[in-house]
Amino acid sequence: MAKAKYCPNCQRMVTPTKKFNWWLCLFAGGFLWYLPFYFLKGKKCPICKSKCMSEKKAIRKGLLSESVTVK
Repeated sequence: MAKAKYCPNCQRMVTPTKKFNWWLCLFAGGFLWYLPFYFLKGKKCPICKSKCMSEKKAIRKGLLSESVTVK
């Protein structure tokens, strides 16, 4: 299961996700062209769609203890 990270835009802990885009897969010419893009793109906040996830801000705000490291 994915670990929660702090989203500074939403100001809460969220589980970053990435979704498979079927339309882009079809228009990019199939799975062989889309799969490398899918594996290289980063995870986003499910609420605001931001890629900026900060562990340091979560520790500063007290939402995450320093002994627990999020990778």
